[in-house]
Amino acid sequence: MGHTPLPQIDLWSPAAYDTVVYSWNVDLLTAHHITTGKYLWFIAPQYYDSAIYPNNFSGVPFDLEFKSNKPSFQNYLSESTSQGPPFSASGMNTAAVIDTTINMIFSYNRDGFYAVNYETKRRIWKKDFDLFWKVILTTPSVCDGKVYNIFLDTLVAIDGLTGTELWKYPLDTLTAYSTAIANGLIFASTQNKTIALDLNTQKKVWEYPAGGYLTIANNKLFIASITGDVYAFGKVPTDIDDNISNQLPSGFELSQNYPNPFNPTTEISFTIPNKTELKLIIYNILGEEVRLLADKQFTAGSYTIMWDGTDNNRGKVTSGIYLYALETEKYKSSKKMILLK
Repeated sequence: MGHTPLPQIDLWSPAAYDTVVYSWNVDLLTAHHITTGKYLWFIAPQYYDSAIYPNNFSGVPFDLEFKSNKPSFQNYLSESTSQGPPFSASGMNTAAVIDTTINMIFSYNRDGFYAVNYETKRRIWKKDFDLFWKVILTTPSVCDGKVYNIFLDTLVAIDGLTGTELWKYPLDTLTAYSTAIANGLIFASTQNKTIALDLNTQKKVWEYPAGGYLTIANNKLFIASITGDVYAFGKVPTDIDDNISNQLPSGFELSQNYPNPFNPTTEISFTIPNKTELKLIIYNILGEEVRLLADKQFTAGSYTIMWDGTDNNRGKVTSGIYLYALETEKYKSSKKMILLK
């Protein structure tokens, strides 16, 4: 398998389709073959409208000529009407995602947000960032020819073909983390919460008081929070009427951890019937607290939190029998588990 080294800079969230993987490299959106690693073409979308096709290109072109703060590719590229910022200003906070329904790659670096047609290898539209809007942290999500992303404290929906802004939804914090789409809903996560909006009405249909990085698999929503906890929701709602709130459990339940015995991690699942302040605590066999996994308010639903076998100081604990306890004002339950090393 071929391998092409990349410079040691921020490279976030590549995207792949068919036999091609697309990623940001300094100021270039690059396309290279998945198995051979050979570069197929690349484009500098903040400066040029179309791509260059290197015949014997085996690496990143560091021998670029610089004229008026703009790189020259020996006239292989057509010039954009927008000069853009200096070439050296980019290459951070970069990401790419593909919408195969309209043959488009949506990507950004800290200079702007771009749409490139991967069939024609041409930039279709570009949105410049001013100083305020340079802070962009999340990977875009796409659905039915539209692209969704969080810019600072606002979730924005954009028409993928034209770049026209369709709607905005304000969030509660400047710290944006992730978006995900399933069953007609878009989930947006910040530092403090995760919400779900109906894509047709833009109305909020669900909220959970924890945020982080989202993924959806097997019709389940997972939140990897910034505290290190992982939350799993048993089913992604299908529409505004099939809300998570319609699937609420009738009572408290603490499940046996899985796997058990375990090494090095295990998952602890529980359900609660209503909004509740609760603690999930790991104790040793002497009844001494080892790790406080959760101590906050949860909304009604089913949850899964991972324990990585560390104590409150993040030190690794020894093999043995441990207890985990779910504690609320009205309910307490505990179970045993075994850590084997």
